[in-house]
Amino acid sequence: MSFKGVSGFLLLALSCAVCGFAAGNAPAPEVYHGKVYGIYPPLEVRQTGTEIVVSGGTFAYTVSLATGQIVSAEVLGEEFIAAGSCFPNPYVGLMPAADPGADRTGGAGRARYGFEKAIEMRPALWSGGLTGAYRFDAEKSTGVATELVSSDLEAATVRSSGVYAWPEDGRPSALSWEIEYRFEVDGFTRVAVTLSAGRPVKLRWNCFNHAFFSRKAVAFISRYPDLGPPPFDLRPAPTQSIGRLEPGQPVLESHWNPMFHLGNPLTGIEFSKEDFTGRLSGYRDSGVRLEDGREIDTGTVEDAGGNLLRAHDSRGRRGIFTQIYVREQGLELEEFDIRNTTCPLNPGETRRSTFFVQLTPPKLPRDDLNSSRIVWPGPHQIQMVRWRGRNELWSPPDDELVEQWAKVGVNLIVGGANYFSGDYSHPTFPDKVRHFLDTAHRFGMKVIPYVTF
Repeated sequence: MSFKGVSGFLLLALSCAVCGFAAGNAPAPEVYHGKVYGIYPPLEVRQTGTEIVVSGGTFAYTVSLATGQIVSAEVLGEEFIAAGSCFPNPYVGLMPAADPGADRTGGAGRARYGFEKAIEMRPALWSGGLTGAYRFDAEKSTGVATELVSSDLEAATVRSSGVYAWPEDGRPSALSWEIEYRFEVDGFTRVAVTLSAGRPVKLRWNCFNHAFFSRKAVAFISRYPDLGPPPFDLRPAPTQSIGRLEPGQPVLESHWNPMFHLGNPLTGIEFSKEDFTGRLSGYRDSGVRLEDGREIDTGTVEDAGGNLLRAHDSRGRRGIFTQIYVREQGLELEEFDIRNTTCPLNPGETRRSTFFVQLTPPKLPRDDLNSSRIVWPGPHQIQMVRWRGRNELWSPPDDELVEQWAKVGVNLIVGGANYFSGDYSHPTFPDKVRHFLDTAHRFGMKVIPYVTF
């Protein structure tokens, strides 16, 4: 639900403050009654020798200085990140480099191309390896640097960076990552993940958001379904209970998912994104026979039981960009930008993925709102004579009606102003509206002149 404010004479109804500006015309948060905009406790930032903690009224995010990743996301004391894990912890899959002198002549002992060597990289389903590529995880990087860039009462920015390291010996690779976190006072957080290369490489995978969530904290998922063919009907899918799912079962498999919420009756964490451009998926070659005689169908993957699954790779079903599976460690989230397909990345180029995180609830309800008694006279839309069958001029509630509401305990009125959506400073009969507001306030009632949802 969103509340639309008004200007001019209606400001009293919403008790709205006008935001001030600090020196140099930079926006500064308005703080009154000890809260930012009168709503949220000021953001607090604390840095130790090992971490940066950004917290608000109900939530706290912890960024590890050693890895540059979020290692804790807590709301009302409920931890959503599984023990020992972190996010976004992006991982990449790098195709093998071509041998020096690789050519097309063929023959025994010849130098081979990278794509030939990639074909032989066939890890089993859910083994952790990547089809056709070496895997690098951000939390195992070298040269990690994490810094608090800025902070005030309303927002804080943290930036981290590192170089992906070869898992067997820790050598730096040609790939680097950077993550920028923008934490807002209500817990809404923008996460921007950037991938770059120090020399020309071929990527096969890019998972920009990889997390494990605590099963103890998550009882259900709310999401939007894939769009399917037009005409599109983007409505939330029914909430799904996940408490009885077994390890290995999917919670979410989606090609276009814009938003999902994992939660319980009291708290939750949700992820959303806006940009779906530049994503790559669906790679497969024709079947090949390797030098050792093995026949490889490159559109299949072998599971732990030796079964061949078609239209799969080592991370599940082909063409899925957002997936959540039940694991022993927790609920594993993977969001891909590149999935099992070849993509060159050259020095000076970057791949940037941005998503948003929200811990809920962002604030606790006010005690006085817990005892609200509301009357909703509207109007919800502009009321005009000869519009939608109306025959009389619209007027705000009169004094007698307002007094009756007060006598039965009403303390909040929703409505009482008639205007076009977006033109809130020009209601019909402004003098009558002013009188209505004064009357409501005289009886101790608050007024929200307009609400839409």
